[in-house]
Amino acid sequence: MFKTIATCTTVALLVSSLFTYAPSVEAADASWVKQVEVFDNGSYILKSNEDLMFWDGSELKKVTGHITSISEDGGAMAVRENGNLIELSRDTYKTIKLSEKIGKVKQVVEIKYVVNQKEELWDTEKETKLLDNVSEAVSGDQFVMALTNDGSLWSWGNDNGGQLGNGSKDNNDTPEIVLQNISKIAANGHNAAAISKSGELYLWGIIHFDKGLGWDQTPLKVLDNVKDISLTQTIAAITNNNELYMWGNGLYGQLGNDTEENLEVPTMIMDKVKHVDVSSKATIAVRESGEVWGWGYKEGLDAKSSDTYIKTPIKILNAQPIPVYPVTGNYKMSSSWAQTELPKAEARGLLAPVIQLNLNKPITREQFSEVVVKYYEAMIGKSVSEQAKNPFLDTKNKQVIKAYNLGIVNGVSSDHFEPSKSITREEITVMLKRALDKARPNFEYNYSYKRFEDESKFASYAQEPIKYLRSLGVVKGENNFFNPKAKTTIEEAVIMTYRLLEITD
Repeated sequence: MFKTIATCTTVALLVSSLFTYAPSVEAADASWVKQVEVFDNGSYILKSNEDLMFWDGSELKKVTGHITSISEDGGAMAVRENGNLIELSRDTYKTIKLSEKIGKVKQVVEIKYVVNQKEELWDTEKETKLLDNVSEAVSGDQFVMALTNDGSLWSWGNDNGGQLGNGSKDNNDTPEIVLQNISKIAANGHNAAAISKSGELYLWGIIHFDKGLGWDQTPLKVLDNVKDISLTQTIAAITNNNELYMWGNGLYGQLGNDTEENLEVPTMIMDKVKHVDVSSKATIAVRESGEVWGWGYKEGLDAKSSDTYIKTPIKILNAQPIPVYPVTGNYKMSSSWAQTELPKAEARGLLAPVIQLNLNKPITREQFSEVVVKYYEAMIGKSVSEQAKNPFLDTKNKQVIKAYNLGIVNGVSSDHFEPSKSITREEITVMLKRALDKARPNFEYNYSYKRFEDESKFASYAQEPIKYLRSLGVVKGENNFFNPKAKTTIEEAVIMTYRLLEITD
């Protein structure tokens, strides 16, 4: 799933020397993870570079990029960097349209409740603002809690289990303050939790399982020195020194204590833990080293396990270093029109194969193969393994062979690639469309095409890709002419690839 370190192809300098351009790499520790959410059939991992990944127990797949937060309340939801709301389904997603009145989203609680970028909490069904200055919001079974910037905890909704924390079991349709001086909150079903700014963990509501473990209608202090909490009928708390304590329902081995028994008191399960999340059947934790561990019902954790219930923590993923492509800011050999987007393309790693070349020159088939493989790897969130199958006699370039085996590029004959041959603008669109179809076979976009004046000159095989990329804003032309037979410059190819990545990732 994740990007791994790949040695970039050696490129010729305009001086007499050669060098290999390789990205620097972040440390392989827990900093690569921003957020984790575990479900009964798998886990979402939000990387620090805003790539959203899904682990199904056997393979880590990239779902999409530019994600700032995810939520499991009422289903899997996520927020894009641009403020759009998306609904997740394993390794696919769809965008949810909200009223312009609500505005751009900062945090999603569930489809019904969002916090917008003005820090207002909205009911999306009624299009009603509920609270201002909201730093965090969560929901359980027909009740909602919100934390405002001053540390006030508000609750409202159904209270049949005492989950509102106000000392009664009376429903309340209006937000009401329950606690002050709070730094973090959590909710699920008919129970709720809050961590004070001094690290005190409070729980209330009720948990239903055999031994009847539960809490009253008012907050009960359970632990000190706590900084993070996740709960269903199982509770997981991380202390300030990164010790993981768990208790509650252990029916599926999700407590990690080598039993299927419930625990009525917090019990330390693991040290050196930075992130944790629990579902109704499983637990997933990220350790200080960046390793991801899991336990509980094996589906979605470890498909290879012979045990139905994994009752002690097992490592399911190693730490995942994230390549960081240094931006040089040196674009002297490029056109002025390109210098706005080239730094952005470089920051995404797309310029790496050609960074030291004259960007005004036509791009070759070999050079574009190297660029388009970078696009494909960015889309899937991991590097493509080296391919053994090479039918060509005139190239041994690993990126060319990868692009060929992926079905993105073809040879000019059965055994020749002509790596130094330049590429036309219409050929570029065909290759980019193939790369998109390969990386995102389920990508849906209903487009409206604004025709080019020279459409009659498009090759038949290129008409659909040109129209598709035109509608996306990837290709723009000049004076409404596309010039399909013209040679594509390096800067044009890189920028078209960058635009496609930004739109489709």
